[in-house]
Amino acid sequence: MIRNAYVMDQEFCAALCFMEHNCASYNLMTISENEKHNCELNNATREEHEEDLEENPNYVYYGAKVRAS
Repeated sequence: MIRNAYVMDQEFCAALCFMEHNCASYNLMTISENEKHNCELNNATREEHEEDLEENPNYVYYGAKVRAS
């Protein structure tokens, strides 16, 4: 994990990842309906480091790596 933030929704977490130059994926945890979401920005994808993946039913994983063509 390279950064942790509390955000209003999944779209804002995705935007934070997009703005972080080495963000490749993010995990989003919903704390409750009325509170903010925990957003974890990662510098790797689960495909690259599957052995490090920790399953947690409270988090949703999103791959966000952009490859230049």
